[in-house]
Amino acid sequence: MLLNTPFFILGYTLLGKRFFVLSFYAILVLTVITSQLEPFPVITAPYSYSVSRKPSAPWPPSM
Repeated sequence: MLLNTPFFILGYTLLGKRFFVLSFYAILVLTVITSQLEPFPVITAPYSYSVSRKPSAPWPPSM
């Protein structure tokens, strides 16, 4: 929120009070929702990890 302060001020002076209020509300909601999702674990590995990782043995194993 602190880093967005200059943009809030600039938006208020150039685009008006309504833009300021709606932008502040949107950033506030995004912050709250993001903080609520933080405790959930990551479900998937990054795409680059799965592509660059080579298996140690061929699959399926030969008999």
